[in-house]
Amino acid sequence: MLVDNSIVVLENIYRHRELGASQLVAAEAGADEVGPAITASTLTTVAVFVPVVFVEGLISVVFRELALTVTFSLLASLLVAITLVPMLASRLLKMDESNGALQAEDRKRRPLARLADRVGQELEKLHQGYRRLLSWSLDHRRLVFLVVAVAFIISMALLPVVGTEFFPQTDAGRLFVSIELPLGATLEETGRIASRVEEIVTQLPEVETVYTSVGAEGYGMNFGSSDGTEQASLSITLKDSSERQRSDQELAEIIRAQVASIAGAEIQVSAVDALMSSMGGSSQGISLEIRGDDLDVLRSLADEVAGVVANVPGTREVTTSFSEARPEVQIKLNRAKASSLGLSAAQVAQTASAAVSGTTATRYRVGGDEIDVVVQLAEGQRENLDDLKGLLITSPLGVHVPLRDIAELTVVAGPRSIERDNQVRVVSVSAEVLGRPLGSVSADIAKSLEGMNLPEGYTLDFTGQYEEMTDAFSGLGLALALAVLLVYMVMAAQFESFLHPFTIMFSMPLAAIGVILALLFSRTPISVPAFIGFIVLAGVVVNNAIVLVDYINTLRARGLSVREAVLTAGPVRLRPILMTTLTTVLGLIPMVLGTGEGSEVQAPLAITLIGGLSMSTILTLVVVPLVYTWFEDVGTGLTRRMRRVVIGSEEAKGV
Repeated sequence: MLVDNSIVVLENIYRHRELGASQLVAAEAGADEVGPAITASTLTTVAVFVPVVFVEGLISVVFRELALTVTFSLLASLLVAITLVPMLASRLLKMDESNGALQAEDRKRRPLARLADRVGQELEKLHQGYRRLLSWSLDHRRLVFLVVAVAFIISMALLPVVGTEFFPQTDAGRLFVSIELPLGATLEETGRIASRVEEIVTQLPEVETVYTSVGAEGYGMNFGSSDGTEQASLSITLKDSSERQRSDQELAEIIRAQVASIAGAEIQVSAVDALMSSMGGSSQGISLEIRGDDLDVLRSLADEVAGVVANVPGTREVTTSFSEARPEVQIKLNRAKASSLGLSAAQVAQTASAAVSGTTATRYRVGGDEIDVVVQLAEGQRENLDDLKGLLITSPLGVHVPLRDIAELTVVAGPRSIERDNQVRVVSVSAEVLGRPLGSVSADIAKSLEGMNLPEGYTLDFTGQYEEMTDAFSGLGLALALAVLLVYMVMAAQFESFLHPFTIMFSMPLAAIGVILALLFSRTPISVPAFIGFIVLAGVVVNNAIVLVDYINTLRARGLSVREAVLTAGPVRLRPILMTTLTTVLGLIPMVLGTGEGSEVQAPLAITLIGGLSMSTILTLVVVPLVYTWFEDVGTGLTRRMRRVVIGSEEAKGV
């Protein structure tokens, strides 16, 4: 876009030179004629980036620097276009008098000269064809409006088919496999399962390295067993994306299918989303939170919701935050007996903890080092529940009483962890999304859960990426509304009219047609980058209309009728409009092709801009002149009616 202003200025200067003006006169007249138009078009583009700068959250992390860079770059390009380009044109833009169209140095290179002549002939044919199309459209204005309106309605109806997502899934080249065996599994059993999974993974040619971890360090009162011996994980690093044909998501699905035959373990495979991880966003595509007080009710609801989510197409790896309960010993103290012996609950708990887990009695110093001296029962005296029941508790009265005489000991299944949010217990249901847009999957889940009856005091809410996507789209919607308002204000100030900006802004809904079609055919859901692209379009697509309408107003000021001004301005402005559109579209193609790390995030932005700008340019060349003439007809009709009313009132007074 940096060359757009210079293209418009240079093309207009060149046109004046073709009409016979001298270098200096052509440079001055050409720059003056389009100066207000390119200033307005640049300011409208800059205006749409202002709201993006002030949007908070993840969007600001990704796009604030983009907004600042584009804003100052475009302002610099405007300054160059209205100062340096006319000056250089007045010195360097020399015409070859022998043909009046090409520079003398270009004419010497015959192949280039012939190519330039051929391009010029084709452009002249295009101008003539466009003038005929514009003339026909002016004679069939209602039909053209009807066709465009139908196209816009159809494109809006296709929005649900396009779908929505938060950010595109980035291929970070990393996979993570978690393995969990039933409670009580030994480290050797877990290691064997992990080795089988590792063999499957290493057979894939796209895998570069695999790091396997089995078991975890134990803690707490577990009667000498190790906590985490039933767990293992594999961290997989893939080869560079340029060296493999399959994406990380495809490879994760292949591994899921192959490890499904391994019995006796719950195995989950997920692709690491580098973008979400780096920005602190949720890595789970689907996440629902159930809030309530009773753990048993929460567990039942979580299992029910997980079953519903698993039945929705596009979900993978459905899990709940409830893990398998781990056995624990609960000591229920008989407070009456304990108090009669002078014992408190804290004293009993401290004695039991010291006997099983040990307590640091002192520290032994050796050569400047300190070694903890831990006192606890011998291993043979703390192996089973009977050992703990026979533990002697010494009361302040000097009485030794077995623990079984003052307390009831039972083995129960207790939760590994209890999560709370705002002092309310929370359990979450999570799932990965594959093959379908996040918004479509979430909508299907919400529809499936509509008939679910929650007990009183329990709530169910979407969180994770869906919640972040909803918040982001809400903020971007406000930014889009503010951008449109700023664009209108800039054009109203430039044209000194409240009516002409409305004419120009008809190019915005025309851009929406191209955006939706481009996203649909490329199978790209609407995401935050795509939304940012549409905000940018609000300031970009009006540029062509500004250049066109500005010249129509100039010709009308010279005395031409509305129809003649439209039919003259259209072909004259056709060449710079096509040139500026092509430079922008061609510059965006590398982003669409997606070469390089993180290109998945840029592609929706480029696809949105290409589709919207291309469709808007084609339709703007026809629809905006028709809207201009329609507003003029409406204004003329209102003026005539007011004049008749005034004349009628004056005649009535005369009578």
